[in-house]
Amino acid sequence: MPNYDIAGIKVKIESDYIHHFEALFKPYLTALKHTYTIHQTHVSEIKALTDTPIMQAGNRYFFKKDGLNILQVHHQSGQVKFQISHDDNHLNQHILFVEALNQTKQDMVYILLSMAFMEIALKAGFLPLHASSLLNQDEVILFSAPSKTGKSTHVNYYLNTFPHMQNLNDDKPLIKDGFVYGTPFSGKNMLNLNAKHKLKAVVFIHQGDTNTIHKLDEDKAINQILKNMLRPSDETTWDHLIPIINQLLKQPLYEAYLKNEQQSIYITYQGIYQEDTMKLKAGFTLKEIGSKTMVIPVGEKALNFNGVMTLNNSGKLLFEALKTEQTIESLKALLMAQYDVAEDVALKDVITFIETLKEKDVL
Repeated sequence: MPNYDIAGIKVKIESDYIHHFEALFKPYLTALKHTYTIHQTHVSEIKALTDTPIMQAGNRYFFKKDGLNILQVHHQSGQVKFQISHDDNHLNQHILFVEALNQTKQDMVYILLSMAFMEIALKAGFLPLHASSLLNQDEVILFSAPSKTGKSTHVNYYLNTFPHMQNLNDDKPLIKDGFVYGTPFSGKNMLNLNAKHKLKAVVFIHQGDTNTIHKLDEDKAINQILKNMLRPSDETTWDHLIPIINQLLKQPLYEAYLKNEQQSIYITYQGIYQEDTMKLKAGFTLKEIGSKTMVIPVGEKALNFNGVMTLNNSGKLLFEALKTEQTIESLKALLMAQYDVAEDVALKDVITFIETLKEKDVL
């Protein structure tokens, strides 16, 4: 069975269903020796343990037996539909799976492998956060929320508007030392990249009647992090995670109430980037060619310029302004002062222009 390097975690996965996920896991293949093993197999029956569980939550029963930590999850019939067991260091995880008690077998195995890996990630000092990850240039914005709130939908609005952006992980990215890591365990959409990038901000989103965003104070930020992270059950792992949580609290953390509409991305973008200053990179100038105003690269930039840019009058105005440091607010005000345009339209135009310049490596 193959070994994988996932966020620097070397793991061997042995599964009856691994061939179903071959394309998904391929970018993570490694020839390096594994530290952890996840073994999954299907069986016809799992015997329910009769010992007194150390914990119980609904149909989930937790046991400590023969040096192993064991989770058994019961079907509505009372039978055990799957079991995950591991040693205290999570070096070896064993998943037993009853096919007859699980209707969506392939999806269930993917979920079980994800559960096992995330426990390993916790032990390895990563913070798994329930979020969809927007990769813009070399920075990641995490949109975090419980399932069915709209975090993936919001990221998709960004991706549909700005094709150069990407989804690093659509469900549970890993956070460590100010970086976000992609993994193959990325929810039902299975969107992910085998990469790590610097964390720009975390936005905890809610469904709303209007589009608003604001920075969180520490109390609310802690509450949202604990609500949306994968929480361990043992004190030792908590002790490992608390420094990561404290580090995360130093990052820009926001709360947003959003309508289910494409326009909402301009509000979150403005909130996240409003304090950033920006300026054109050296090596670009404007020239009038025929009836067109063109962005022309000069010097070294002429060797690697990745596309022709033609500017209209408002684009020319913004380009000239960006020869000195600007903010989203200053550019929006400039556009509104020059043209009879509504604030939301000006904001959309400014952000679209900024991202076009970034895509062309002009800004």
